[in-house]
Amino acid sequence: MCREAMKVMGDRNGTGNSVSNRFTFYIPLGWKIGSYTFHFNQGPVNPEFIANVPKGDFEVVSAFEIEFNDVIAYDSEIHTVPRPIYISNWAKHQIANTYVALKSGRVVGYGVLRPSDVGYKMQPLYADDPKIAKALFCTLASHIPAGQVVNFTHPVGNEQANAFVVGNKLTSLLSMTRVYTKWNIPVDIKRVYSLSTTEYGII
Repeated sequence: MCREAMKVMGDRNGTGNSVSNRFTFYIPLGWKIGSYTFHFNQGPVNPEFIANVPKGDFEVVSAFEIEFNDVIAYDSEIHTVPRPIYISNWAKHQIANTYVALKSGRVVGYGVLRPSDVGYKMQPLYADDPKIAKALFCTLASHIPAGQVVNFTHPVGNEQANAFVVGNKLTSLLSMTRVYTKWNIPVDIKRVYSLSTTEYGII
């Protein structure tokens, strides 16, 4: 199946996710370039951690209070590939809690929390700096009912995202690596705290 998919892609750059310790398995199939690694984490949030909400020269508001095209533009800047339909359906759904950080009216971060099969997914969480990221994390996490867990998929190259995992004692359930067939697409990992993905590759 993978080989047939490669034929369809032709000379185009294909991308996917591989279980980190199985990356070499994909090399003969054409997935030659490994990019950043991320961990799928799960666990209850620490009430003391989310009680300390940072303040600064920004404000956190509901995404429904602003022009959503500004959120789409911000997402496209970080994700590098515009995905307006996906993000609109994901972040504007009636069961979603979506918050945006604004500085002088400009989007400097946003995050989405949605119920999942198990617990709640906090995906994605993008921010221009750690203080903004934590303010969004705390605001989103405040919507998780007692006794429920958060699912948080963070790139291990982002030290502040690592601190969120440690501060809430989340458990890493799976390690994944982003892979490409032709060339790597650089992403500003320092602005990515939790990524949104619906596929994890073949184990």
